[in-house]
Amino acid sequence: MKKAAKPRLPLQAKMACSGLNILLALGNKLLSSALRESLMNCSCNHDGHVRVLVPTNGGDVNDFLSNDVILVDHITHAKLPAECFERSKVLIVDNGLDKETIATLFITGNIKGVVDSHCDINLLCKAIRVVHEGQLWIDNGTVKMLLSRNISRRATQGIRLTDRETSIVDLVREGRRNKELAAMLCISEQTVKTHLNRIFRKLDVKNRTELIGKVADMANAKDAAYSD
Repeated sequence: MKKAAKPRLPLQAKMACSGLNILLALGNKLLSSALRESLMNCSCNHDGHVRVLVPTNGGDVNDFLSNDVILVDHITHAKLPAECFERSKVLIVDNGLDKETIATLFITGNIKGVVDSHCDINLLCKAIRVVHEGQLWIDNGTVKMLLSRNISRRATQGIRLTDRETSIVDLVREGRRNKELAAMLCISEQTVKTHLNRIFRKLDVKNRTELIGKVADMANAKDAAYSD
């Protein structure tokens, strides 16, 4: 005798049954307050199992360690230490970021998704549910950007570049200057120069132009080898 299949839970039941802690780490307190109220009154919280919190100690690391999902804006995310986000799924609230910055956040910032600050509350609930389940919440434009950046990774395969160095190669290929690299990666310009010098030595090039050309040549060579 076959067992009856378990009914699939609707979106709001999935979020409520397990209990969900959401932390709002937004620099804009007005937006944070409005968003908290909207999430608390949303249909996804019909059983009251969703807790929406805000940091209480001015960004103390302990406020961040016991949450399932953290909604945070780009500036706040860059200011806080990485350990604040290690145990949670991070969802960036987009206040006008360009695609390159978003792609960099996915590569180096350990984020799981990006939502527009003006999105519908039901869409936000869906995004929270998706990242909580371990999936990515990402638009097609960013997917294309990430696929483009994969060229650098394939091209330099076999050469021991760190993840940070590979990210810098990606950004150099996009025409970013040292000041932009420093801001996007949350490091000093001197650290950027140190990474670049190390990359130049590893790839046996003297400057950015040679670096871009070498990566392109290596990618073409890899593609030719794969097609043979």
